[in-house]
Amino acid sequence: MRKLIVAVLTCGLLAAGGAALRAEEKGGEGDGKPGWRGHGPFAELTAEQRAAMKAAHRSHRDAVTPLKDKLEDELEKLRGLVEKAAPEKDLSASVDKVKELHRSIRAEREKFMDKMGASLTPLQRAKGVLMLERRMKGAMAGHFFGKGRGMKGHGMRGPRGGGGGAPRGGGGGGGWRDAMSDDEDGPEDVEEELEVEGPGPELP
Repeated sequence: MRKLIVAVLTCGLLAAGGAALRAEEKGGEGDGKPGWRGHGPFAELTAEQRAAMKAAHRSHRDAVTPLKDKLEDELEKLRGLVEKAAPEKDLSASVDKVKELHRSIRAEREKFMDKMGASLTPLQRAKGVLMLERRMKGAMAGHFFGKGRGMKGHGMRGPRGGGGGAPRGGGGGGGWRDAMSDDEDGPEDVEEELEVEGPGPELP
């Protein structure tokens, strides 16, 4: 559980850093202050930090997209093998390929996270971890005690349309479902990408 919490905090911290980029370019929410909702640990990202994060995300996307495509193809193949009760050697070979692709995707994710983290100052990272730990505790409490839907409901992620937690388009909570801004390529949902890739249980 502790490893999972640390991994989620790390992924969330980097996703929040991506959210800061678009808000930095837009400015605050009408209050005249710069940054992510006008406050928070990512409120004063420099142009160099934004550029480094965008470059890291582009590089990560280019590296991981073909791996995800291969994984989808291999999973489809594996489903077909299972349905027709294929020989064990064919099943084992396909499972091994799936595991190999998962490892490759995790390796690319680790490189991406290292690059993103290196773009932040120690103070930004420290503030971000503390902020996300508070949100994590709130999300866990909501999940276990029936107040909301945990990380994917009214806790860390928040509902899309408003309410508790950190709504996508709302005011002061903000930024979890915002995306990294990229004028050339369109918005990219960094948190969603990190969530899809991991963390998760190791395959047997």
